[in-house]
Amino acid sequence: MRFTIKFLLLVQITLAALVVLGPAKPALACSGTPATIDEILERTQYVVKATIIEVDDLNQNYVLEAQSYIAGGSGPRYILLTLNPPIILEGVMQGFHGGGDCNGLLGGLPIGETAYLFVYRNSDGSYETASGPLFEQVFYPYQGQWRPEPQYEIYMTEEAAYSRQGDLLSESEFLDLIATKTHDSPMPPRMDTPYPLKSPLLINTSNATFMLPLDGQSLFKITQNSLQFAHGTTHAKYGCIEIGCTAISPNELHSAALTNLNEVIIYGTGDTIVGQSFLFSSTSDTIAVWNGNTLRIYLLRLPGDAPHEYRVTLLNETILRTSVRLTSQVITNSAVWSKNGRFLAYSDTEGLWLWDIFSSNILPRLLVHATDQDEIPLAGYFSPLDRYIAVSVGSNHFTLDTLSGEKFPYGVVSPDDRYLIPFDPLNEQNSIQICYLTPYSCLSPRLQDSYIKQIIWRNEDAVIITACSNVSKLEGCRIYQLPTYLSYDGYTQWFFQQEGIIFAYDSITETLAVLSSKGTVSIDGSIHDLRPVLSGQEVTSMVWMQPLFYYID
Repeated sequence: MRFTIKFLLLVQITLAALVVLGPAKPALACSGTPATIDEILERTQYVVKATIIEVDDLNQNYVLEAQSYIAGGSGPRYILLTLNPPIILEGVMQGFHGGGDCNGLLGGLPIGETAYLFVYRNSDGSYETASGPLFEQVFYPYQGQWRPEPQYEIYMTEEAAYSRQGDLLSESEFLDLIATKTHDSPMPPRMDTPYPLKSPLLINTSNATFMLPLDGQSLFKITQNSLQFAHGTTHAKYGCIEIGCTAISPNELHSAALTNLNEVIIYGTGDTIVGQSFLFSSTSDTIAVWNGNTLRIYLLRLPGDAPHEYRVTLLNETILRTSVRLTSQVITNSAVWSKNGRFLAYSDTEGLWLWDIFSSNILPRLLVHATDQDEIPLAGYFSPLDRYIAVSVGSNHFTLDTLSGEKFPYGVVSPDDRYLIPFDPLNEQNSIQICYLTPYSCLSPRLQDSYIKQIIWRNEDAVIITACSNVSKLEGCRIYQLPTYLSYDGYTQWFFQQEGIIFAYDSITETLAVLSSKGTVSIDGSIHDLRPVLSGQEVTSMVWMQPLFYYID
């Protein structure tokens, strides 16, 4: 993730103004000088005149519609511009001095604003403004009376940039300057380019991982090492069980590594903790560390400290019942944090435990007893509201109610923890049920002559599935959707969505990607052909990464 400060040349067309603007900075000890026009152009792919048509919840990241490309040739009609990516904004919102940068939050660009921008494309298909050595806010409002033609302040030399004495240019003078510097002529945008995605799409085959960029350009292969640090790898485990491994926390503000010295290093503080494995919590404010027969929980930040304080402090600990067959690596690989970060489900030779880590006077509670050392109950995942846990004991799988201890079929729980769809992807299934959890009762919407391959809850009221006509092959597959409020009638038909063998749904942006048997992916009406890059490789799964727009829950 790039941590440079961006440089933005903005022209407010509807109001005569003069602005040279980098992302707003708080009153921190940052210093430096802005870039000259030549320095900016060296890092620029396009100079584009564009209008803001969509913004994120903090007004920091945008979708732009290009009006004209002033330099760099013709570019896409729509681009996603990120001034402050979510990792920076998350740091700002949590008080981490801009997440390691000098960034802060100030009013961004409103919808309808038109601007001239110097931009370059990132590998994930997003765009950033061409960066200069700018480490503090530089803001030059036009102080004179309103004029029908906007004004621009341009730093032509290093001396001018250092003294903040730029040259005032009219719009026509600005366009002439860019033409002289680049020898390019204005060009219209490419109108056949798709509207940008908010999230990159990961496409996994049996031996490789590819990314579909936000702007729909060709797939490219990424390594597991680069994927580990890629923004928003929501499918990744946020912990390590092997020497030399490094992992990041879900909010990407913390990272830690296992060394060959039997210790965990917490980057950012330099703290070291004795242990053989670790797992960040889902809320990123704690970390679990396994050391022999002891499991300890550490706070990554003390409550009540000044916002910039970042420490590692012991919060709680418990003793494990371990054996040679059940090592810390096995335990860590099966431990699961609740969504709210309060509970840790972990295993030892006695069974599966549920631990309220913030209650020092309450011992972990044994949920499921182990029958022997070869069949230790292991946690798979918590339900969305943390009441239920998916549990595996050998070849036996079930869903456990942590309050009552009642066992239900293994399956997929709805976002409101009200419904369960029994589903075990390892076993063939040619029928589907939607079940109330309390009290437990099921209805069976009609879906004949099909084998279920994939199930996901779209929201509290709808389910999406992949059903195929052949149990062993992805043949005759279709994507269906069923509203749960229609499931009271056991004969309710599913709503046919489209033909496809695998899908990925992003509940944050409400985006559905469907892979067809022909090797194309359909997303919001746009078709992306994967065949030139995949070259016959079979796709095993698709996963959305976290959005590059920042959303407030």
